Amino acid sequence: MISTRHRIFVKKFEPRKHASATTPIAAPSAVRPAKNKKESESMAAKEPKSAKSKPLVDEGNLKTAAERAVAAKKLDATVATLAADGQPRKRGRPPSATKGAPHPFVEKGRPKILKETHLDDQNMLLPLNERPLTGRDLATLSRKFELTVSEFGAALGIQNDYTLAKTMKNPTVVPFDVEMLARMYMDHPSPTPWPPKSPKLVFDTLYRPMLDRFEDERERAYARSALFSRFTATMDRSSSTAYRWMESKGNSRLVVTLLLRKTMSLAQPLEELERLAALVHYVRGGDFELRGPRPVLGVEIKRRGRLPVLERDEKAELRMYESDPFANLR
Repeated sequence: MISTRHRIFVKKFEPRKHASATTPIAAPSAVRPAKNKKESESMAAKEPKSAKSKPLVDEGNLKTAAERAVAAKKLDATVATLAADGQPRKRGRPPSATKGAPHPFVEKGRPKILKETHLDDQNMLLPLNERPLTGRDLATLSRKFELTVSEFGAALGIQNDYTLAKTMKNPTVVPFDVEMLARMYMDHPSPTPWPPKSPKLVFDTLYRPMLDRFEDERERAYARSALFSRFTATMDRSSSTAYRWMESKGNSRLVVTLLLRKTMSLAQPLEELERLAALVHYVRGGDFELRGPRPVLGVEIKRRGRLPVLERDEKAELRMYESDPFANLR
């Protein structure tokens, strides 16, 4: 005797009878009549459409296919032209006239030779005032100063001895700020002083007298922005870094801290800093005066973006500086 539970189980897994391709599909209205108007409209929407009402070819798809065929022919012609000229095919969408182009204000005067650039033997034979410093030059300086790799790395702000030892074996260009500090050691061979010098203090000491000549608030704001760009260009930094140093009191890297300490220990810190910055920009294919132009009194500086303004802290600091010019040096 088969139980009821077994019958349900067999019925559940019984194979269903599917309609063949030739079997017509019955409309929902033919199965049962609609109960109300809403259900009648729903059944009418589900009625099978006849083959005569559907077009054989969609005109929109046909037009798109024709356009794609024309575009494919143009692409094949372009690839054939590049192959004939010996140029490889560039993947992706072709760049537009403005998209991807360097910003004229940002790229103006920047060094073309970047760090980790390999110099060949012919360029290594050039004098040091005509080419960037490389890792091999750092090895030569360490032997000249009779310093070990660790000692010279500490003097340059490089804390990883393995990285410095590996760099000294290759003729690759060192970072911009490292070259600035190394050239400063070459011209003034003495250790870096211990007293800290913050970027804000150095900027106030070097560029505050130049900024005080601008009395109008709007011209002073423009001059302050230009001097920020000039100050950070000496270390290959953007002007936004100066705002972080001045307004947010952000920290700087060790090599920048050592460079500022060494600069402030010189007899003419501003002249030496800008002279070395111009030299390092020159040997790397840049232009320091073009990258960070000196503001001129009475000449408006053209720049993009919103107008620079003096913050409240800056105004209060100006009043304090006018009352006591040597307050920041104590």
